[in-house]
Amino acid sequence: MPVFSKKNDLTSFLHQDIPDSSTIGLVPTMGALHRGHLSLVKRALAENGSVVVSIFVNPTQFDNHKDLDKYPRNLDDDINLLRKLSEKIIVFAPSVDEIYGQNVKSKD
Repeated sequence: MPVFSKKNDLTSFLHQDIPDSSTIGLVPTMGALHRGHLSLVKRALAENGSVVVSIFVNPTQFDNHKDLDKYPRNLDDDINLLRKLSEKIIVFAPSVDEIYGQNVKSKD
């Protein structure tokens, strides 16, 4: 199962390894995957040639830093759940810096 943390690496993989005629389904998540997420991934697998699952805890979605700090994060568990569905799932798990650089702003 390919796992990427850099946008450029994911983009290169998609351009090189996914046929032009193939559709790519995206299931955006903040991790802590559960049955609802897995249901969406199964549907994406059924409807698309390839599936990318993003796992990104977006700090700008939290009004309170304590909530952000408490949000569950276990990438290995999430990957293991996805692996049980299909080894063909592509995981994109970027850092905050990879997405926002130094320009991230969230409420305190």
